[in-house]
Amino acid sequence: MTIVSARVLISEAPDAARTLSPLLGFVVCLLLWLSLRWHAKLLGVIWMALGIAYSAYNTHGFQRDLINFDVPANETETLTAGNT
Repeated sequence: MTIVSARVLISEAPDAARTLSPLLGFVVCLLLWLSLRWHAKLLGVIWMALGIAYSAYNTHGFQRDLINFDVPANETETLTAGNT
């Protein structure tokens, strides 16, 4: 919902609409989270903690990038050659 509204609203809407769309998405997610049973909330928190611990381990305490989005030069040439 937020992605669709961001594509449509950001280019044309005033600042109020740009703020309202992500805020509405947050409220919907919060309401979904609050409606879960405590077992699901506990498992969600454990899963999130495991993800943070895994990320901290892989980045040596968040000192390195978790994911490297750099494309090597030879792959960039291949990608652009296929589009012409």
